Amino acid sequence: QYKLIGFDDEWSLLGKENVADYRNITPGHYTFLLRATGKAGVWSETIKYPFVIRWPWYLSWWTVVMYILVFILGIWLIIKWRVSIIQNQKTVLEGMVRHRTNELKNAVQLAEQATNAKSQFLATISHEIRTPLNAVVGLTHLALNTPLTEKQEDYLQKIDRSAATLLGLINDILDFSKIEAGKMQLEKTGFDLEIVLSSIMTLNAQNANEKDLEFVINIARDVPRKLIGDPLRIGQVLTNLCNNAIKFTSTGEVVIQVDLGEKISKTECYLQVSVKDTGIGISKEHIPLLFDEFIQADNSITRKFGGTGLGLSISKLLIEMMDGRIWLESEPGVGSTFYFTCKVGVQPGNTFPCQSVPEALKQLDILVCDDNHSALKSLVDILNSFSLKVITATSGEEVLNIIKKKPVDLLLIDMHLTGMSGLDTIIAIKENPHFSQMKSILVAGTEKSKKNFEQTISNIDGYLSKPFIPSVVIEKIGAVVGLLKVCTESQTEKSSILENAIKKLAKSRVLLAEDNEINQQVVFELLENIGVNVHLADNGAIAIQKALKMHFDLVLMDLHMPVMDGYKASIQIRKHDKQVPIIAITADATSSTRKKCDESGINDIITKPIDPDSFFIQLLKWISPGNDPELKTIPSSDISGSYFPGIPIGDLDARSGIRRFGNNEGLYLKMLKKFVSSNKQTCAHLRQLIGQGNFEQAHLMIHTLKGESGNIAANHVYKQSQLVEQAVLTKDLNLLEKEMNLLENKLMTISKSLEDHFQKTSASREKAEKMSKETILLLMGYLREKNPKALDLLDELASNGMSRAHLDTINAAVTNEHLEEAIILLRNLSEEL
Repeated sequence: QYKLIGFDDEWSLLGKENVADYRNITPGHYTFLLRATGKAGVWSETIKYPFVIRWPWYLSWWTVVMYILVFILGIWLIIKWRVSIIQNQKTVLEGMVRHRTNELKNAVQLAEQATNAKSQFLATISHEIRTPLNAVVGLTHLALNTPLTEKQEDYLQKIDRSAATLLGLINDILDFSKIEAGKMQLEKTGFDLEIVLSSIMTLNAQNANEKDLEFVINIARDVPRKLIGDPLRIGQVLTNLCNNAIKFTSTGEVVIQVDLGEKISKTECYLQVSVKDTGIGISKEHIPLLFDEFIQADNSITRKFGGTGLGLSISKLLIEMMDGRIWLESEPGVGSTFYFTCKVGVQPGNTFPCQSVPEALKQLDILVCDDNHSALKSLVDILNSFSLKVITATSGEEVLNIIKKKPVDLLLIDMHLTGMSGLDTIIAIKENPHFSQMKSILVAGTEKSKKNFEQTISNIDGYLSKPFIPSVVIEKIGAVVGLLKVCTESQTEKSSILENAIKKLAKSRVLLAEDNEINQQVVFELLENIGVNVHLADNGAIAIQKALKMHFDLVLMDLHMPVMDGYKASIQIRKHDKQVPIIAITADATSSTRKKCDESGINDIITKPIDPDSFFIQLLKWISPGNDPELKTIPSSDISGSYFPGIPIGDLDARSGIRRFGNNEGLYLKMLKKFVSSNKQTCAHLRQLIGQGNFEQAHLMIHTLKGESGNIAANHVYKQSQLVEQAVLTKDLNLLEKEMNLLENKLMTISKSLEDHFQKTSASREKAEKMSKETILLLMGYLREKNPKALDLLDELASNGMSRAHLDTINAAVTNEHLEEAIILLRNLSEEL
């Protein structure tokens, strides 16, 4: 028997082969036991044979250790290799990052330079635009305060509104960087919805009229008129939609409909506005792309109609900022309707003053005739909103049939009707003595209609333009029938501002430092018209001299002047007077300018162009009227202008020239004299410069002459100066000689004609002034004696050419028995003469 300890549990019998076979024995220490038995059955002593089965060499401990070391070494090498790769990649990336960082820094620097250049450009161009716009706004305001016909006042009010809109857009240009950075801020201010729509009408009606489109504005009865929001942005969106509607509509109509959307509370609501046209329409596949930047409904449209495709995307942005949305419905070949909603506040006491119409007006029978359904409905809805009795007709023949059966008190009829025109209908009615008491208002929307109306004004009682604004319609009707005075709330507000300014600012002493003659005139007349004593300075140095010699209640300081600018002048004035308010007048109201103004001791800024209402409000904020006993002075420009007759010189368009100087005839006369005196040797100096080859100075001189002749409306000299300027730029000596000879002849002709005219008018003017002075002295004596003949002498002064406005002031003082005041005013007037 045998047994392997550690492997066998029991003894095994040895076979005939005497072999013990063991397989798959694991390495280790073993003992092989062997024993035998004889015939007697007794087991022999057990033989023990210990042995060891060793592991293979490749599984020995030292090889395992080696394996581990090799493995660790391999891991280390792999890690080192990967680290090396990563380090190389890191080095490459760091190089790329450094390169990109440098590129980014350069790009940022270029962007900053571009931004600075853009900002500088915007500031410069804004300043250049604001300077002439200041004259437009200021002189329009002054013109509105003069006696005007109804038509002139309408034109000037439209100029005023358009200039205000343009000014608002220029202010947006200065905030362009904020728009790009997403920092656009909406304004929350009170506004009148009708005034916003009136501005839209003014801006878009002419374009619609030129295409003979019916332009209609409807306001639902329940829409509040007095709102709180951003009128400029709402107007901007509406203007854009109207422009597009008119642009893409060749026939038919454009209708603006304003409805009340969701009413949030008593103080908040949503407006829903739609702009409907009968234009080309938009296909369904293009509608989703329409509000993206630089997208047109069709690329070919850009070539035909123009446009950048930005307008609708900007409108969408503005509407979303007003917590609203914009969408459209369209059918190709039929037309489109754009809708938008916007959240607005509602002002308390939401009632328009002119809607309180007299009861007598509600008793009138009013006949309205228009063959366009939208226009007719718009006008009828407006009249119904005022509870007026309305009858409708769609043709001139129908109007005649209606009034034959039952006469009406008032007829509102469209100029262009199918068949018998509105004008022919009115003429037929006027020729019938039975209808002589009936009033008529002609409704028209085109310039052609307006001209026809002007030629036949004697046949009609009033004129109403399309589209209709409720307050304008009711005022026109009331004025025609003599039951309602034409007034608007905006005019009332302006009057109150002016009255407040007159009360508080009259007799104040203001120093105006301004080098631009037109800007100087605008501010001077605005202030002098309300009784402010204005002292002028053409530059900062003169302003300092005057400020040191005299106390002023306020200093108005232009920032950019020759000799010494407004900043330096303000610093010097502050050294001697810490209290006097200094207000800067500038077209650049950026933060950097404001900071510089603060450092110079300037209290506030008035931006050009000057809005008269804002101007007076700002003055009321700073000025403290003094106790100067001096009363209102009489503007010398008005006095000199009173004696200025027309100039019968063919080359001179005096009417246009006077208009360019704000209708100030005295100032125009002064500029004419200056033109003559300063250009006596101009041609000789030009020839000398050309002979010396100094074309740069020659160009500067002829350019100056061109500007001066253009300002005074010397048309022949202006056109010839242009030709000489072109020849100077090309340095063509033969052409220069020819054009210079023509210029010399034309300049000599107008100069001689003007000198002859000045000599002829000088004697008659001196005679008139002498007579006026004598009359004034006699009048002062009558006033001291309280002689009733004083009133007759006032009329005599008016006949001598004295300004009616100033005589009215004196007459008012006499009527109110303020005789001392009247005497002082007369003394000032005499000194001016």
